[in-house]
Amino acid sequence: MGKKRLPYVVAILASVLICTYMELFFSGLGFYTFLQRPFPHIFMIDIRFTLIVIPVFTMAAIYALTIISKNLLRLFFILIISFVAMLAEIISEHLGLLAHSLSWSHAYSFFGYMVFILVLWGLYRWTERNML
Repeated sequence: MGKKRLPYVVAILASVLICTYMELFFSGLGFYTFLQRPFPHIFMIDIRFTLIVIPVFTMAAIYALTIISKNLLRLFFILIISFVAMLAEIISEHLGLLAHSLSWSHAYSFFGYMVFILVLWGLYRWTERNML
């Protein structure tokens, strides 16, 4: 594996692990349910999301953050993609893929994705500086 790919691989693996545990935690608490998921008798989360969507999302977000040169623009980009992720969650509900409890606020998702992306960006940068 090329040295330039290692930070991406680390960030993607971390995103899958973080996302999987967060999905298990919040769905276990009853905040949301994945209505349509493969192997529902085995997995209480949608593994397509954690194994396909999140890695692609992470790779695209990290790549975009690497080509943005100003920190203020990076922050703006993170805010935008956090908002888009929150909207995707709402659309998923309307499509019947996801159901949230009445106590859930989509603002939690906005801030959650913002923190998620910031953590992954920090991990990417740390790996890039210290492992190459």
